[in-house]
Amino acid sequence: MHNRLTLQSRLTAKRSHLLARTLGFTLIELVVVIALLGVLAAIALPRFHDSVDASERARLEGFAGAMEGAVRMARAQWFAQGQPNAVVLMDGTVVNVDPATGYPVDDRDQINDTAANMGIRECERLFPALLRTTATATRSNNANTLRRNDFYVRRVNGAGGSADTCVYYAISEALIAARPNNAGIDPRYPALVYTPADGRVMIANAP
Repeated sequence: MHNRLTLQSRLTAKRSHLLARTLGFTLIELVVVIALLGVLAAIALPRFHDSVDASERARLEGFAGAMEGAVRMARAQWFAQGQPNAVVLMDGTVVNVDPATGYPVDDRDQINDTAANMGIRECERLFPALLRTTATATRSNNANTLRRNDFYVRRVNGAGGSADTCVYYAISEALIAARPNNAGIDPRYPALVYTPADGRVMIANAP
């Protein structure tokens, strides 16, 4: 009788052990699974980050190409018109150009606008005039306004302080938390840079 109970107890214990093995994991198995997930995350996250950076870089390159094309078109029209004044008409939009160079400096009919006296308002108005896109730019420092726009507009001095430069920073939460100033091009944030003195368009701090 005793032997029968002992055998039955062993069978019951074995069934319980097998059931536990079927329904759960041992501590070693859990450690292995966690380690594998860590390895996969270490591989996947940098690739995801690279993909995001590549997407942002392609976006900036697209905007830079469109802006450069518009700058060239405005200057070509200025030449075609015989350089008569400081205004050209681009698809119905008035664009002010520097009367000495033909490069765009504003979107209003103001003959006294030049590359040397551009302000932040001119940089802001020039953005939609040149790009003709749904992307928007603002010089506002308000966090909610920044979140509704794509680019943050700053105006900094050009090389040697001889001309003004328009800087359009791609807006991010990091930028909203610590905004760049007008002292120079902030190296922390990607930006489109337009120098009206010579019509150059470039990307700064590409991701």
